[in-house]
Amino acid sequence: MDSLDLDDVQHPQHEPLARIEFKGQARRPESALSEMFPELAIATQAFTPRPEQADTSLPLRVHEKSVWDDGMVLKVRVKNTTGRKQPLSVQLSLAATIENLWGGTYKADGSHYVITSDKAIAPGEQWDYTVKVSGKDHGYEFRSMADGQEPALQETAFSHTNRLRPEGPAKTTARPATGSLESITPDQLAYAPRLDPAMSAKQNILDSLGGVYAGGWGWENIEVKHGPSGSFLRTHMEEGAYVREKKEIRGAGFDTRTLSVTHAALTYDLRFKPGFDPVKGGKLPGLMAGDSPSGHKKANNGITARMMWRRDAQGELYLYYPDMEKSHGDSIGRGNFYFDTSGEWHRIKQEVKLNDIGQTNGFIKVWYDDELVIEANDLRLRTKDSVYIEGIMHTIFFGGGNDSWAAARDEWVDTRNFKIFTPSVTHANRTP
Repeated sequence: MDSLDLDDVQHPQHEPLARIEFKGQARRPESALSEMFPELAIATQAFTPRPEQADTSLPLRVHEKSVWDDGMVLKVRVKNTTGRKQPLSVQLSLAATIENLWGGTYKADGSHYVITSDKAIAPGEQWDYTVKVSGKDHGYEFRSMADGQEPALQETAFSHTNRLRPEGPAKTTARPATGSLESITPDQLAYAPRLDPAMSAKQNILDSLGGVYAGGWGWENIEVKHGPSGSFLRTHMEEGAYVREKKEIRGAGFDTRTLSVTHAALTYDLRFKPGFDPVKGGKLPGLMAGDSPSGHKKANNGITARMMWRRDAQGELYLYYPDMEKSHGDSIGRGNFYFDTSGEWHRIKQEVKLNDIGQTNGFIKVWYDDELVIEANDLRLRTKDSVYIEGIMHTIFFGGGNDSWAAARDEWVDTRNFKIFTPSVTHANRTP
């Protein structure tokens, strides 16, 4: 073709305003036009041919676990559909900033992050990680990469309009944040029992730990073990065990009642059997107050702030308190952290402050290995001034109330080094 009439730039009743002559390979009219009118170059860029790119993304799901004014926690699941075992990477374009990450590592370049799994993921398996974000702008965009290579930073631009839809409603009751137990010092230690290797587990619980016999169960499933770092309690749960009738083998539970305060912090060490299978979930120790409600009991005269593991070893605070939504405890901060099930010891910390009567100024904080992972504020934890924090509800079992929660094999959980600190004593402490 030797010439091209640009009829699209002529007035309908006039001769063409321009004629472009060129030889050789045919050219798009907009390319030729841009040579004559450089000011049109930006407009004509949209016509530049682009090579087709294969879709290399992996299946990716995002769940907004917690959202508050200046931050949020996102749970992300990526499935390896590549057919080979390899690390996986995800690119995150974010208006805010990453404050913490569990289950992977990341590199940052401005508002763009590359998050990589902390281990190789087998074909067909899923990689779960949790990211805590700090900032008032909650917009984000994820992109997964199939080849296991880190995507180029800034390859995907952030856009509010492309924000992924979460799997469920945002949770606002749990607010992870940074912080420490700075108000709790060693001279405020109120409870630090020692296990006696010469006594049985039951004797240790009743005599050394300040345990209460009434309401205790599963004594035969607890033993005192001894290791290089001292003695500890081991709670056994047989295959098929879950919480149901107390005559069944299902773990064990007891309360300690050694103090009476409105503000306390509990620390203890926790270890799961290597390769522990969480199934659907189970209960772990936590602070309690008043009549220590559990088992669908109304929480009008007390609270229990137990920890709980869920599917995939997700951690949460399982709270019985006057304003719980259902007949069982409220799940707070689920998935904000994950329990390690490799057989290593880890530290749990809880701080509970009861509210003043008639107000909602109570709070609960949870740390996992010195990382603040759950913070629930503005709570009404009691309705009567006779309710005080009295000790620990030490329950360890699978359940759930049916066999879908049952242990898949014989399991155990170890606990040790229980300590309670009282930063503000409002009532005389009891002596165990």
